[in-house]
Amino acid sequence: MDRVLRRFLDEVRPRARARHLATYEDVAASLESFLESRRRTAARLHLGELKGFLGYWYVRHHQPAPPAHARRFCAATRVLVRWLAAERPPRGRRRILREARRLARAAARAARASALLESLPVHPPAVAEVVEDYCEVVARGRTHLVLRPLSGRGLIGPVAVPETLATAVDPGAILNLVLGHGGDGWSILDYGFCYPPSARGALCAALAAESPA
Repeated sequence: MDRVLRRFLDEVRPRARARHLATYEDVAASLESFLESRRRTAARLHLGELKGFLGYWYVRHHQPAPPAHARRFCAATRVLVRWLAAERPPRGRRRILREARRLARAAARAARASALLESLPVHPPAVAEVVEDYCEVVARGRTHLVLRPLSGRGLIGPVAVPETLATAVDPGAILNLVLGHGGDGWSILDYGFCYPPSARGALCAALAAESPA
């Protein structure tokens, strides 16, 4: 293992509960795998890599784990980033800690939105148009979303959703959806997961790899 990550685990091990230590080990192993593919080390982690790491982890390793798993992983990631940033100049340390907090919150909220999608009652109406795509949340209202499919179509919306889901997703989040347009406007016919904005690059790469040549 990367010597810096090994030192982090050695320092947290004596005071961490078993469950927390397992999460720290998961974060360290996932970060090492992510950085190795980029020929980088944890000692020089920068903002772009932190964003890419959480997006990579969410796409490759998170779902369909429950929201509590994402919260624990993101909290442990923030602890690791704070430890890595301890010796950086104050300005750089504040920037990366602020970014870690923002990215962790977005990933945890996306995991909660995924759980809400799973409980969404879907009663497909008669529709004249169907769109199946990964869709970025552009705007949200109290009971609707405005979406932009990653395939490059124009905006779709308003899409009717429960208030609990509308308040759970952030602009920039990506939803895997089947949408239908009928007499009452746009509605959700089927669904997959919700992804945080940081997952966009990893998600697009995964989709490109799956597409036929």
